[in-house]
Amino acid sequence: MPNPSLEGDYLGHRIEVEGFDELSGLAARIDLSRPDQNPEQDDPLSFLERLDFTVRRRSPAWPDDDAAALQKVMERGLHRARGAVLLDRVDELRGEFKFEMSPSYANRSEDYLRSVVLRAFKRVYRSNPGLGGRIDFDDIGIALMEGVNPLEVEYALSRLAGDRLIKSFASPHEPGARLYMPTAEGLTSADQAQRDEGMPAILLEESIALVELRLNRIAPELVDHLRGLVARIAASDDMTEIEVRETAQACHHVLVEFMDLDMLWEGVATAERPAKELTRERLRTILKARVPSDTEQEMLAALEQYLVGWVAKFGDFVQKYRHVAPDTNRQQARRAVLYTYLLLADLTVLLNL
Repeated sequence: MPNPSLEGDYLGHRIEVEGFDELSGLAARIDLSRPDQNPEQDDPLSFLERLDFTVRRRSPAWPDDDAAALQKVMERGLHRARGAVLLDRVDELRGEFKFEMSPSYANRSEDYLRSVVLRAFKRVYRSNPGLGGRIDFDDIGIALMEGVNPLEVEYALSRLAGDRLIKSFASPHEPGARLYMPTAEGLTSADQAQRDEGMPAILLEESIALVELRLNRIAPELVDHLRGLVARIAASDDMTEIEVRETAQACHHVLVEFMDLDMLWEGVATAERPAKELTRERLRTILKARVPSDTEQEMLAALEQYLVGWVAKFGDFVQKYRHVAPDTNRQQARRAVLYTYLLLADLTVLLNL
């Protein structure tokens, strides 16, 4: 029998999904073609969704029937592809995405998610103004791309509808296919959201989201570690010197482990790797090897100098707080975590992770 498949068009993109069995579990291959691609000459963008037998066996959410379970794997791939199209982030769909036993969701502000959703509706409207922005809006896909609980996106849509920024054009609504369109007020609000995205709070949240979304694919344990630090600081009105020291050391640990990821060392000979704790030397080595041209090396010289200098100062900070200092407080712990996110965001973009 042929493998089960799904296919369809979404905002001009062609999406094809094929499910199959593996020795370790179930999987689906998703091929996505852009509107401007020649199907006979251009290869589609492809990625995989994987469900390991161990996760399926231990989670009550999965059906016993293989065909039904595989259908769920395929559907998640379809939702992820549609979400990427809505957000204009198709290039992020590469490699593989695995189902987790207990998903770790990101914390995003309501303003951030409202902005994400409204700009998606504006993108839909611009793609075909004649349809007025009508779309079976894939809230599940948006949640997968943003790493948030799907209920958060559903809530954002409900609030936007209540504020008359979007409206239903048909029924019924279903998860992954919310039949909405933007109102004139909603498009104006999307314009304002786009103008406001330079606000410090939005910029910072975008950097945090960038780190969590991309790093979650290659080192989810580091994302969990960072989120745990954030939760600890957020729950504290003040922190002791020991807690600040522990936070700084934990941030340094995240940076050390990040710099040890094999993905960062592609094209670098093993013999050229500095010792694991020498983050500054490791950073220099990685940047030198990963910059593709002399011209770009010159353009990135200032950024490299900034990053290496920051690592050195960060190391001084960690070293300083290995001993009790009476003036440490929650602010310093917060700064250590935020600076870690910002540094990782710079490296994530620079190294195209």
